[in-house]
Amino acid sequence: MISLEERCQERIFSKGRRGGFDPRRCYFRAVKDGYCKKHHPDTIQLRQEESIKRFQKKIEQTRLTDPNISLMKARIEIEKLKEENRLLKEQLKNQWIDEELQQIVKTIQEL
Repeated sequence: MISLEERCQERIFSKGRRGGFDPRRCYFRAVKDGYCKKHHPDTIQLRQEESIKRFQKKIEQTRLTDPNISLMKARIEIEKLKEENRLLKEQLKNQWIDEELQQIVKTIQEL
């Protein structure tokens, strides 16, 4: 068994006897600056950087393949097309009204 002086100085939380979590010192042998390999600040920083890189890569892949994002883009495109369709219908209606008015004016002039 490793003596308390040789153990890592990091505080960890292990499951206690009554179901709670008890703070204790790490059980591994201190290798550098009073920390084990797992809890040394340099190792923790390296692990966090790797984790962030993996997370960013996963987010980028999700952004490219997520069906919800594709669905959202399709809905936006549908809304744009609906608005364009509404404007075209309005233009066509105005054009038809103008043609009808011209027909009425011609009819009146002929009388």
